[in-house]
Amino acid sequence: DHEFLDKGALVVAQEILIDYNRSGDDSFIPADWVKAAVDFEIPAEGDRQSGFDVSGDGDNKSVYTFRIGPTVCRQTEFAYATMQENLEHALSCADEDRTAQFSYDASGIGGPIWGHIKFTERKLRFNLDGIKGNSSASERYLFPEGVQAKDKFFNKRAENCWNLRERFRKTFEHRRGV
Repeated sequence: DHEFLDKGALVVAQEILIDYNRSGDDSFIPADWVKAAVDFEIPAEGDRQSGFDVSGDGDNKSVYTFRIGPTVCRQTEFAYATMQENLEHALSCADEDRTAQFSYDASGIGGPIWGHIKFTERKLRFNLDGIKGNSSASERYLFPEGVQAKDKFFNKRAENCWNLRERFRKTFEHRRGV
């Protein structure tokens, strides 16, 4: 029976191929853009930066990510019993990676991270950047819109998501020769 053949590529992908990345064509970051970035060979040149998202209780895991310029060099997940143990592990990873900047989620469960770092005896060799997703977007000027980020985005989280989306878009276009 060929009843799906006239339904279009989206229905075929969803119903026949069971491609969950094709759940709709209104995705904020299209799956094809993400696929284009996976295993894309690009030189690891630029700033050494790391990010840390601490987990709470249960089956959740903390995640540490390290990148050089646009290249993700390491991503590790782990789940220790306490937030302090998770933080210590992430800080050790940052030292090992010789990161210049350590960004962390400073909202919610990540809120106490600054206090833990402040009272530790560990000598930090990198800058700290506590990111509060609910804070205002930056004053960075956006091209070609001709506006500041704070005039376009509701908050810092929206601005960061848009920046990530644009990186995926540019990679996709580059790989397609656009």
